[in-house]
Amino acid sequence: DDPFNDVVVRGDYSARSNLTVQGDLDVLEGCLSTLSRLLTLEGDFNSLGEGKFYGGSVDFNGKLSAFTGLANAGITIDTTGGSVSNGGNVVLSGVDNTGGAFLETLNVVMDSSGGTAGTLRLGGDVQLSHQGGAAATTGFIVSGTGAKIALDQSTNISTGNGQVELSAAQVYASAATPLDLTINTGSGNIFLNAFTDNAGTGKHLNDVLVTSSADVTLTGDINLDNDAADLASFAVNGGGSVVVNGNVTIDTEQGNTGSAGDIDLTATLVKEGTPSSSLILDASISSGGGNAGNVLLGQVGDTGAYL
Repeated sequence: DDPFNDVVVRGDYSARSNLTVQGDLDVLEGCLSTLSRLLTLEGDFNSLGEGKFYGGSVDFNGKLSAFTGLANAGITIDTTGGSVSNGGNVVLSGVDNTGGAFLETLNVVMDSSGGTAGTLRLGGDVQLSHQGGAAATTGFIVSGTGAKIALDQSTNISTGNGQVELSAAQVYASAATPLDLTINTGSGNIFLNAFTDNAGTGKHLNDVLVTSSADVTLTGDINLDNDAADLASFAVNGGGSVVVNGNVTIDTEQGNTGSAGDIDLTATLVKEGTPSSSLILDASISSGGGNAGNVLLGQVGDTGAYL
């Protein structure tokens, strides 16, 4: 339980008690494991290749990045079943090029072995750079059935043509007021699940802007809310396609407490993914004296993929 200053991992290392690193954590090869314990990192987590951490829960106060000159570097954080049978929680302060270069992949796994999946708390932006790795396995990936992503501040996620795979996670704001989320993948695919207020314990997001020239796949309802005079909005740019899997609703006002914001899909083709899918776009207000928002559409439906 005594704190370390800097830790360098050159092979596989297992700590059987809580591990506190007050400096930087460099994973050169192999993996670091704290079993079901807590890893608290005050410095930065830098990867040389594919750094891996397995443990109970993680609190990273520094930034995640790669070493200078590295290609295809990635970090995997796996807290599956880390707390008894529940998935452990992960707290990240941001992902950038603090160590000299951007990561290509950040893979956060918070699955459970019969309990509840963990929550990823984001306190900063996620900046990655796609460097030629396989598109299906690179980018920002959060997995674990029932996993959650809580934003502590308005957040930008950019992957430099890598994917953003959030289809297993619901997203909400942990702050007192709604926050914004911007996702830009260039030519990378985007997979989104439900946007909620975490059953009333958090807040709905305010503005969500998604940019991709590839597919933006929706598998859950997108519920957004105004922040006082700042109306909620949902927009997809980049010229790609919105692919609807199942019955999905996009709603830009909750509780009839203000005006509804706009839904803008003019720069995208909207089409069916799985059979019998449907999309409801709700920018209405039924009471409270507010105004309805606008709904802007481009092409809806494609050969063999009509809603």
